[in-house]
Amino acid sequence: MIRIRKGLLMLLAVFSVDLGAQSISGDALVLSASAGVTGSQLTRVDLATGDLTTLPGFPGDMASPQAIAWDPISDDAIVALESQGITSQLLRVKFTGGQPMGSLLLAILPGSVRSLEVGFQGDIYAAVQGAQGGIYRIPRNGGPAESIRSLPGDLILQNPHQLSVAWVMHGSPAQLEMIELSDGKTFQGPFEIPGLNAAEITGFGDLPTGGIRQVISDDQGRLYLFEFLSELREITLSPPLAAGGSVAMRMHAHASPLILGGAADPELKAFDWWTGGLRRVAGPLAGDPVDFALLPEELPRIDRFGASCEEAGSGVILWSSVPSLGNSTFRLATREAAANSPAWLLLGLSSQSYLGINLPFRLPGSPCSVLVSPDLFYPRQTDATGFAVATLSIPGDPSLAGLTFFAQWLQSVPVGVGVSEALAVHIYD
Repeated sequence: MIRIRKGLLMLLAVFSVDLGAQSISGDALVLSASAGVTGSQLTRVDLATGDLTTLPGFPGDMASPQAIAWDPISDDAIVALESQGITSQLLRVKFTGGQPMGSLLLAILPGSVRSLEVGFQGDIYAAVQGAQGGIYRIPRNGGPAESIRSLPGDLILQNPHQLSVAWVMHGSPAQLEMIELSDGKTFQGPFEIPGLNAAEITGFGDLPTGGIRQVISDDQGRLYLFEFLSELREITLSPPLAAGGSVAMRMHAHASPLILGGAADPELKAFDWWTGGLRRVAGPLAGDPVDFALLPEELPRIDRFGASCEEAGSGVILWSSVPSLGNSTFRLATREAAANSPAWLLLGLSSQSYLGINLPFRLPGSPCSVLVSPDLFYPRQTDATGFAVATLSIPGDPSLAGLTFFAQWLQSVPVGVGVSEALAVHIYD
């Protein structure tokens, strides 16, 4: 047993060294209180170079900031702002060419928002504090906020991979548990974390080590390592953080926790969880930073959202290869659909509206909804196994880099109409 544990520690040490050698890439979007005036501002951070770009204002930005998340499906920001002191407004800030171009009110929430995530099926999840505090689900294009779990006191939510479960840390003494995003029920835990009662938790992240192992930050500038069935351990930081040196923490894809400081230390720092080393990534930032979101890297990718309709034979949507420029054999298919039946692949440039009609659009006489703007139709016929495919040749035109289109299958089935879940297809070189 000692030999196995020593081997594991050596492996983790090598793993950590490899992580430390990697440069952090991509961008972050920092939400701050504007310097000297009430209101909010956004700053884009190049994580590789540390360059800062202050972005233009957006409708609603005169309210005080609370939390931010990035929607990778439509490449918009989701921002929570104070509303009338006792509620919060949730906005979708629409981006075009990397610039905010307007905002859409999604919901009013009954309390102060501590954290936001775009999670399972593209819905938005908010950790809300107050008399009606808990975890709320908001439809991605707006609508009434649904409470899926009532929780008292301080709480913070983490779901960085759009999974059907999320970690939530809450209560006093602090507890960590994994919940189902469909209904808020406990999936794992709760695991009590002694010693976190005197400070406010500002962030936590699940380390990629195969077990329950979390890095936790608090508002006093302290970081901890929590391991299941082990003692909570404070991490010695080099250099140390001052009080207020961590108002938010998120895990980068390279497994490096990134820490945002407030007005007393307005910098974004990278943290090596194995050695305790801190290094400055960017700053100082203007204003009083409160939260940040990590943006996907500009690489060809596909994001799922929505859900297959429960009608018989609705099928699932599949793809082959990556949506890169010049890929002449990119395919979108449906599987497990109704056999030997007409099917249509819907392609569109929006997942939010079509000809002035808000999406999703409920099909007449059916419980199924169209999730994408049907700008193009590809008619197909499923085979005896319920399979159909369409080949989409992606031109090599560099001007298409950064274009996103949306796709969904629709099918006539014996009991009406069936639809698949939808895809956001992001084209890059």
